[in-house]
Amino acid sequence: MTKDDAIHYHALDGLRGIAALVVVIAHMSIRTDLQDFLRISGLGQIGVMLFFALSGFLMMHVTQGKQCRTYVHDFMVKRLSRVYPLYFFVVLLAFLTSFIPAKDHFLSIYRIEDISSVFHHLILIDGNVVLWTISIEIIFYIIFPVFWLAKDKGWIYFYILVVSVFIAQQTVYGALRWGDLETAFLRIIPRGHMFLIGMAVYPIFLAMKERMVVFDVLLIISLFALGINLQEVSKSIFGHGIYVWKNTAAVISCGAILICVVFSKHLRLFFEYKISIFLGKISYSIYLTHMFVLNALVVYTGWETSDKIAYWAAGFLLTILISCLTYKFIESPFRSMLNQRFCTGVSTGIADAKARKAL
Repeated sequence: MTKDDAIHYHALDGLRGIAALVVVIAHMSIRTDLQDFLRISGLGQIGVMLFFALSGFLMMHVTQGKQCRTYVHDFMVKRLSRVYPLYFFVVLLAFLTSFIPAKDHFLSIYRIEDISSVFHHLILIDGNVVLWTISIEIIFYIIFPVFWLAKDKGWIYFYILVVSVFIAQQTVYGALRWGDLETAFLRIIPRGHMFLIGMAVYPIFLAMKERMVVFDVLLIISLFALGINLQEVSKSIFGHGIYVWKNTAAVISCGAILICVVFSKHLRLFFEYKISIFLGKISYSIYLTHMFVLNALVVYTGWETSDKIAYWAAGFLLTILISCLTYKFIESPFRSMLNQRFCTGVSTGIADAKARKAL
């Protein structure tokens, strides 16, 4: 969230940190065969779904009370400065590490091995491994002002647009096969409903006033629903599994979690704990750098088969350490520099008043 937001919900920072760890745990589980043993295939996808839903929710929050026509420039600068510098760094790092030989292959797991691939990643056409999600995130930022304009006109216009886009998205997704969407940013078509659910629950969130025990219960139910609706888990329980991105129960649960984390009377303390907030602060760095760590451990130690406890311990510790460094020296300073250089810093009261007159 930006500094001029009236309320900063630290519990959502904690949720972002937990979502990042879920992705790391999923990728470590694949390398240590724990995924098949626990039947948690799709757990990493749940983390990404929460990230996308959080993005939709937070974009609604940071623009609440602000006119799109006045603030859209600063919005775009702050969003792009938040995600693109570290993304740029990781793409270049992936390219450079692709030349480091390791055993029977090269160190880099991102398969960015020539200038053309670097360029295609930087302009969001390609997105290997986890990088495709950043392409989708940036495209969402670009199209979000359309929803912002509808919100400025009234909630009825906003919901008409959300429902219309959802119907169009599902229609197009149904008409296209997954393999047809090789362009990274176009993968927002089968994934965009998570941004929509995050935006759609925000007005419900605004209507909530009290933190009640009922949200504790709803949060537990939502987390349980996510667990049993993992594809392999649901297949073993119900005899059939639904791909988690298409699973209605999983999608609704992600939306419910956003509200429950803030309003849960007791369990929110977990998400507002200092460690959770700290993880949320470096969550983007965790998400983009952990694959380098996990792959390097596989290449240079072999612990994923010989000493799985050492692999897990080293994976977590090195990921956190490197994420702290990339946050401090890449993510945070470049974001501050770009915001100071390109944001107009318009005054809330005066600018909104002018915007209303213009309308």
